[in-house]
Amino acid sequence: MPAGFNYNLNPAAVVEELCDVQTLHHKRGPYKLDTTGLTIGSKLPRFTPVCVNLATRMAVVVKNVKVVEDAAAAATTIKVAKNSLVSVGMTLGAGSSCVKVSAIDTSNAAYDALTVSALAEAVTAGQVLFEAVALVTGKTKSGTKDATSLDIAKGSGVQAGMHIVIGETTYTVTAVDTSNDAKDVLTLSEGLAANVSNNTDFTEAQKSVPVRTANFVIYEETKVENGIVLVAVIMRAYEIQEEKLTLPFSEKDKESLTSRFQFE
Repeated sequence: MPAGFNYNLNPAAVVEELCDVQTLHHKRGPYKLDTTGLTIGSKLPRFTPVCVNLATRMAVVVKNVKVVEDAAAAATTIKVAKNSLVSVGMTLGAGSSCVKVSAIDTSNAAYDALTVSALAEAVTAGQVLFEAVALVTGKTKSGTKDATSLDIAKGSGVQAGMHIVIGETTYTVTAVDTSNDAKDVLTLSEGLAANVSNNTDFTEAQKSVPVRTANFVIYEETKVENGIVLVAVIMRAYEIQEEKLTLPFSEKDKESLTSRFQFE
């Protein structure tokens, strides 16, 4: 090195490989990101799972959370990994059932604590919960034991074919009459197990159906901004190092992604 010269060069940034980069292939052209429910100014990491509508070229983020500590059935708190996209009011699929998030405590540096409706079944560390279809809830009018007709408050959204839970019993709704301005009337496939009081809470039988599943992933870190945000998406990647991903993928996402994506 010639005297009098000081080469103060920073080493090139090391890009951590999340997959076998030789197999990585991104889809041609940008897609518009739906920023509804995302925090303006936040950043979505590489390999964020998205559901892309190829006709409209719109990409919607798939929201999952990873459990970091076992929680028993009937528990009302779930500890999940930091930096998830969960929000208050979200319904999460937990096994074959689902729970609703009523509060989020981010004060612990190691995890976020979600306050949820009572778990119908245990969840375990490492399990990935997905955003689920919101449960229908409502209130009954008075009902008589063995009756197959039940009056409920207007506007619950109950539809024929749904299963609803009143007390400890699950009922199948075969028809809904909304013609009365003061109430809706449900026809049940089985008689009421007991008398039902006025203003009794009911909920759709717990289920676990994703709002959406991933069919692509975001190619590079993306900042959420006001206005139009464009993203490139990956359509294939092998040997994905799952433990290095910032945002998790549910088993249903992996099924939707098919063999185009291979996780390790």
